[in-house]
Amino acid sequence: MKQLFFVLFLMMAVSCRILPPTAPIVPIDPVLIEKCSSLFPLKSFRAVHALTASMFGDKKSLFVGITVADIPSARIRSFLLSVEGMVLFDATSVNRTITIHRAVAPMDKQGFAQGLFYDVEFIYFPPQGTLTGAEVAADGTLVCRWQNNHRFVEISSEASGHSTLTERSESREVLRRAEFFPPLVNGFYKKILLEVYDVGGVGDLGGYSLSMDFLEGEPIAPSDDLFAP
Repeated sequence: MKQLFFVLFLMMAVSCRILPPTAPIVPIDPVLIEKCSSLFPLKSFRAVHALTASMFGDKKSLFVGITVADIPSARIRSFLLSVEGMVLFDATSVNRTITIHRAVAPMDKQGFAQGLFYDVEFIYFPPQGTLTGAEVAADGTLVCRWQNNHRFVEISSEASGHSTLTERSESREVLRRAEFFPPLVNGFYKKILLEVYDVGGVGDLGGYSLSMDFLEGEPIAPSDDLFAP
């Protein structure tokens, strides 16, 4: 009987030792949750930018980009025009199902449309996943962090209005980074710099950078016909 009691006691002691300590769950301040959400104010809009892109072997190209987005329904229509006004690329994304209406080489390259729409979502759409942290630094900078499966997104918004948005992989390598420069014009940043990194050389297009200078734009209620396949 004593031997049986000793065995039971030993099993209980071992099981208690292998249980990991439970970390306290620290809720995020609701005020900070609201502030993080307010960093993505646009719902439906049309925006026109002058674009300077470095891609396809570091070659710099100039375009005019027109983006129409209805964020609540996850619908995007994107046009890229030459500086002379010729339509080089025209495509629609509805819930990430892409329909290409026109693509002039090299914009017909595999992965180009997917990368373009991912960039639009990254810049304008609120991050998917769970808000895992939010804090205000001593200098007034608001930092918000999201996790979606094995991707991590962080935005750092300074009191001056300058913001940096970063996406990282599970191993914390930087995948994308966008910088937003004030002032705001009709709710749009005057300038955006986007850098996409070819981590491990696995990207369809390799790494590339994009400079976006705001020309015009406004909130709109886009017609359903605009997103038709």
